[in-house]
Amino acid sequence: RGGNWKYTMSAEQGRRWPLWLAVATGFTVSLLLHPPVGWISAQLEKWTGERLSLSGEQGSLWAGDGLLVLYDGETRRAIPGRLQWQIAPLAWFQAGRPVVTLQHSALMQALTLTRTPEGLSISAGQLQFPATWLEAIGTPWNTLRPAGAIRLSWNGITIGRGFGFNLQWQDAQSALSVVKPLGNYDVLAQVGADGAMTATLSTRSGDLRLEGQAQWSAAQGFGFTGYASASPSQEVALTGLLSQMGRLENNNR
Repeated sequence: RGGNWKYTMSAEQGRRWPLWLAVATGFTVSLLLHPPVGWISAQLEKWTGERLSLSGEQGSLWAGDGLLVLYDGETRRAIPGRLQWQIAPLAWFQAGRPVVTLQHSALMQALTLTRTPEGLSISAGQLQFPATWLEAIGTPWNTLRPAGAIRLSWNGITIGRGFGFNLQWQDAQSALSVVKPLGNYDVLAQVGADGAMTATLSTRSGDLRLEGQAQWSAAQGFGFTGYASASPSQEVALTGLLSQMGRLENNNR
């Protein structure tokens, strides 16, 4: 059987109610304007299988910076330089989609990430960094201990559609060889709409000649077939490095 419910608020409670309402409102507004920056690192680890994370984050979800950290399964290595990000909340609400701007000392220009109905779109850009950073990936780079300059460039990318990129290794060097530089190399890669990738390795110049083809797909994993050879004048000097690349066939690998 129904009845009436009655609550009587004391005068003291009546005076406290506006205070608690103000505190709750302020807390909610603060979360909206300054969401915890730790959320970004948690999501980044989730999306990359803990291979990539942030350290020393400052700011908030809308604007902040932090160190990118690579994890190869055994060791975590921080990439020099702080990654800066900015999200315009008003533009997000107006356009109905987030627009993120990224800046880093290794980026030749700021990157814009936009979530569209077709997928995540990334503006065209160039990334240049020392080859020593490759050691953070792990095997085989932590053995080769490379040096030189890496330049990665791409046109506008929409994840879920096919796209290509070009990687250049300029003045390539390795701690396993006294020959410096070894050469200059190009990698041209194409990624299909299904995520499968094909890549071609070629040599532009140098005493160490590298050629190869690589493929990757979710079903078959990674495969690489390569060929390495030394110029006649540097065959002896490059023997140690070539020995790390596979079986010797007529001074070639």
